[in-house]
Amino acid sequence: MNIDIEENIVIKLNVNNCTKGIYLRWINHLGEYCYYLFQKNVRSNAVKNDEVNIINYLRSVDYSDNYHEGTGYTLSKSGQKSIKLYEHLADEELYRHLESLIESVYVDMFTGYDEYNNPQWLRVNISDGTLSRDRNILQDFECILLLPVLQNQSL
Repeated sequence: MNIDIEENIVIKLNVNNCTKGIYLRWINHLGEYCYYLFQKNVRSNAVKNDEVNIINYLRSVDYSDNYHEGTGYTLSKSGQKSIKLYEHLADEELYRHLESLIESVYVDMFTGYDEYNNPQWLRVNISDGTLSRDRNILQDFECILLLPVLQNQSL
């Protein structure tokens, strides 16, 4: 008995003209790896005071060498850098694919290759958000990439 099994594999390639972007990979709700090269827009850095030394609170009102220490000073500062990512005019299928990025708890950003030509990935996150899609065939997709929190300075 001969069984002739013919398998067809369909690979769909979407050409993206973005040459300088951010390449992400994530795991969707089906456990599949997804990849996409996003265009980047606005970069921001939210810096916050982490701790305040309360020893100096109103300890003295005197000046020393024309300088007053103030009523407290910050012991450390941290920063959260974020980058707005987008894709213009995504069709419904692409939009659903990109929407799985927002839902994923596992997101990596490609950072280049090491000296042995191995790809390097950095764990990142996507900010909370609500996506809404209207009835237009093509629609812009936007999200905010959150880089790891950095300790900027500490005393």
